[in-house]
Amino acid sequence: EYLATNQGVVGSNPASRATFFNGSDLFDLARFHLQLGHACLFIMKPVDSALIRRLGNALGFQLGWWLCVCSVRHDFQAWALLAAGVLCALQWRLSAETGHLLGLIWRVAGGGVAIDSALQALGWIQFEGWALGALAPYWLWAIWLMFALTLNESMAFLSRWSSGAQALAGALAGPMSYGAGVALGAAQWGQPWAWAVYALVWTVWLPLVLKWAQVAPHAESAQ
Repeated sequence: EYLATNQGVVGSNPASRATFFNGSDLFDLARFHLQLGHACLFIMKPVDSALIRRLGNALGFQLGWWLCVCSVRHDFQAWALLAAGVLCALQWRLSAETGHLLGLIWRVAGGGVAIDSALQALGWIQFEGWALGALAPYWLWAIWLMFALTLNESMAFLSRWSSGAQALAGALAGPMSYGAGVALGAAQWGQPWAWAVYALVWTVWLPLVLKWAQVAPHAESAQ
């Protein structure tokens, strides 16, 4: 509006061009650029590195889970296992604490594979895909490895929950994860109430692995 009002004045009176921007205009222009600079600095402000690491950890686990589960029906298990190995290596490399991580991985992944193998042997669930004898398939081993690498990263917040809240989260999330695997063709329920068995198992299993993840760093620091 200011430009439109003064356009005729500037065009008809050359002498007025020298005073077109008065002191007030220059002040407003400087204030605008200052505000723009503050806005740019706010947008470009570095994000917390821990937040980025944990976000990457969560996205990496989800990507690995989908690749492993979907590889069974679509027959690309070798590529999925290779991708899961790469993701595990990256998660290990980016982990904030690696001193105690190896022992935690062996306990969580080994225990998880043992549980799934036992439930399969008992007829509660039947997994599809490449496997060693009666054990759970290899793609499930990969998922357990990736899961263990989330406990001190993207899932670390669960360690601050009460044992009851952890048990409830396990009772809900455990059967849902296996149910998704069944829906995607990677497994089949062996019994109508198999999901309830998994709910009971994960009611105990999730608080236990979270306790392992929480205690291990303190044990190492005490040494």
